[in-house]
Amino acid sequence: MELNMHLNTERAEAFNKVAEEYERFRPGYPDALRDSIEQLALLRPGADLLEIGVGPGQATRLFLNRGFRIVGNEPGDQLRSVAWKSLKQPADLSLEGGNFEDWDAADRKFDLIYSGSAFHWVNPEVGFPKVARLLRPNGCMALFWNMFPGNDDPIWTDIEKAYLCCAPSIAEKRFNCEFDETIEKRRQQINQTGLFGELTIHHFPWSKTFTAQEFIELHMTYSDHILLPADQREKLFAELSAVIARYGNKLIRPWDAVLFFARLKSA
Repeated sequence: MELNMHLNTERAEAFNKVAEEYERFRPGYPDALRDSIEQLALLRPGADLLEIGVGPGQATRLFLNRGFRIVGNEPGDQLRSVAWKSLKQPADLSLEGGNFEDWDAADRKFDLIYSGSAFHWVNPEVGFPKVARLLRPNGCMALFWNMFPGNDDPIWTDIEKAYLCCAPSIAEKRFNCEFDETIEKRRQQINQTGLFGELTIHHFPWSKTFTAQEFIELHMTYSDHILLPADQREKLFAELSAVIARYGNKLIRPWDAVLFFARLKSA
């Protein structure tokens, strides 16, 4: 995962075009991740939370109906609409538009600011200082991503070959991205701001089994796949389907939900 993805506005805006598919096919996060954040942040009923990059609500859902007041910032109008509908218009949530960098918090402060698989779309030179300004004293930041830790199952070797054949530009970024290296880069990026206290990193491994069709539907929501020329994308999906079919139409996709947690540095 590149650390400067906020510069690629075309990819950032692509999700809004597939908001309903994103809500249906993208996975959420394990409850253990949420439980850990609540414990680390010492959250109590009545706490004020801000979510950056709500999307259609996968991470939002973790914190609803737990006694918190949640403000969700999401620039995509279709994503906000789908989130509001899928989350059933909860009383403890308000959704607001605009890019986080330009979003007006209207003098509000928060006990926890969190973001699930979205903060890489925020300009870090603006985003981290703004998070620090919006946190109450002793407030916390929790950034997390579902990451691919790699797998030795032979099916993944064949999946990579399909990408190298049909979409080499995606293969380069998805299969040559070192898991530990990406975590270390994110750790350094946060620590170099000097705005937060001790940064701790927590891992929540989990997996999901996909059929070929489900795997294709998932990848229809990834921005780099959305922006492929239609004929190239169709060829890639056909090859991926053929690979999974050879393995009994079943693929186990491992994830590691990686949490970067830090408390605002004391003044």
